[in-house]
Amino acid sequence: MTGLEPLATPADLAAFTQRDDIPEASATLALQVASGVVRRYTRQTITRVTGDSVDLAPRMGPLVLPQRPVVAVTSVTVDGTLLTDWTLRGNQLHRAAGWSEWATVVYDHGYEDVPGDILGIVLGLAGQSVANPEMLRSEGIDDFNRTFASESLGAGTLSADDKAALREYRIRAGTIVPAAPRVPYAPPPYSPAVPGVGEWRW
Repeated sequence: MTGLEPLATPADLAAFTQRDDIPEASATLALQVASGVVRRYTRQTITRVTGDSVDLAPRMGPLVLPQRPVVAVTSVTVDGTLLTDWTLRGNQLHRAAGWSEWATVVYDHGYEDVPGDILGIVLGLAGQSVANPEMLRSEGIDDFNRTFASESLGAGTLSADDKAALREYRIRAGTIVPAAPRVPYAPPPYSPAVPGVGEWRW
């Protein structure tokens, strides 16, 4: 998911950390890294994307669009033919005739405003990074010593609480799976019985 803007701004980070001395370049990089961590875990862009195109394999049942929430579907084509006999329900495309061929879907998805729980996680990760960029457990200068909270030692990684909060946004790997080809049943070839093998004797 390259080319996406961070899920928060340097101004958000300054307000969250109550610090106005964070260099903008450092804040931007920390937010990009934190946003990437969240997006990789959820497998979602999260922010609004318009005109996204995705090729979906044939399957039994509805086609599942991978990015949520789905805002609008612009077009659905199969083998170059524009289809209109489908219905959008949530992030699924239903069609009475089914989906026996690859389909190309152009659609808009994502949130206009980043949800608060996601924003908090991104800012927390970025805040840990700028507070302790070298991942030190403690540092000391002359008589001054400072010990960092254990949470900051894992800056750039999601905690168990973070993952629990992101669970509702996360799409399972392998959600979009092509249906297995239906192979008609063929009986085994007939072969004469071998005397004494597999025979009933009365």
